[in-house]
Amino acid sequence: MQVPAHLAKFAQKFNSASQFTMPQGQAFPRVSIGKERFTAVDAEGEETLLGLDNFEFVTVASNPAMSKIHFDGPYVPGSDTPPDCYSHNGYYPDVRASAPQCESCALCPHNRWGSAKSNMTGKDIKACQDFKMLAVEPLHNEVQGVHQFRVSPGALKNWGRYLNELRKIGAECGLPELTPDLVITRASWADKNVMGFEFVDCLDEDLCNYVAKLKEANEFESWIGLDSQSQAYPTIATQPREQHQRLEAPAKGPVRDTRLPSERVATEAESRIQDAEVIEETPTRPARMSPLARGAQEGDRAAKRPRSRTEALEAAQEPVPGKALAEARALGAQQGERKLVPERRLTPVEIAQQRARASMGRS
Repeated sequence: MQVPAHLAKFAQKFNSASQFTMPQGQAFPRVSIGKERFTAVDAEGEETLLGLDNFEFVTVASNPAMSKIHFDGPYVPGSDTPPDCYSHNGYYPDVRASAPQCESCALCPHNRWGSAKSNMTGKDIKACQDFKMLAVEPLHNEVQGVHQFRVSPGALKNWGRYLNELRKIGAECGLPELTPDLVITRASWADKNVMGFEFVDCLDEDLCNYVAKLKEANEFESWIGLDSQSQAYPTIATQPREQHQRLEAPAKGPVRDTRLPSERVATEAESRIQDAEVIEETPTRPARMSPLARGAQEGDRAAKRPRSRTEALEAAQEPVPGKALAEARALGAQQGERKLVPERRLTPVEIAQQRARASMGRS
């Protein structure tokens, strides 16, 4: 069959070859710890026993982040079933995950202690398990090449202790940082299904040159999650922090106001302004006054209050007979000390004259 010449032109114009593909799982060599033994599995699935109790290897590279793997159902050791959700950057689900469980690993309920129980010990664990991804070269006569090696959740503490041990050895030898890619490491069973690691020897110059070539080839990049897709962050990671959708934890008690005093005052002032737009007059409680200020205020009020009739008579400078003054006080009591009358008040002399006229008229 002869292909028409014009198809080549349109094939280049359409450039759609990448659209018509089916996703396929990537097969790569790995080291399995299933069935309590160390086994090398190549890309075709062929297995080679590395050792029942231990095996030695050279670490070529490591993913600095913590990888996370989650299965909706129970995980079957040795199964090739891919996880439902996983992450190789430790912060967000991988863009290729078939069923991402949450927008970020920090908010995922499966990433919390107590979200699952250990089948072996019955203790609280996380449903989403943490792993450390390594690229290693097993030192075995029948196995060659870089393999993926996963440090299981139970062995993470032992791996951390081993890294600290290497630093101490390096400090004693005058090497600032002695890392696993400069030494031979032995993995063994420290406990049931829990690996331990120990230092064997330093690499000679030939092995160092060999590891350097493996690092330059970098064929293991996608195996341990160092490729661009594994380290890619979703769009939400580039948005401002306040735009992220956060999961709210259930309230366990009274909500604590964490705002600064200045922020509270500003918020209360804004709420008062908004309330005033709807309600014309809103009664507010007066501010608390100190005793000193309250006494000064009462003194000002007393000074402004009009004097009563008795106070006016007592403050008068005119000489008033004692009897007339007594009668004036009695008249003031009848009219009321606190009742303020706007008309003109009689002086003590006028009051005495009225009394005299009244007595002369009766006689």
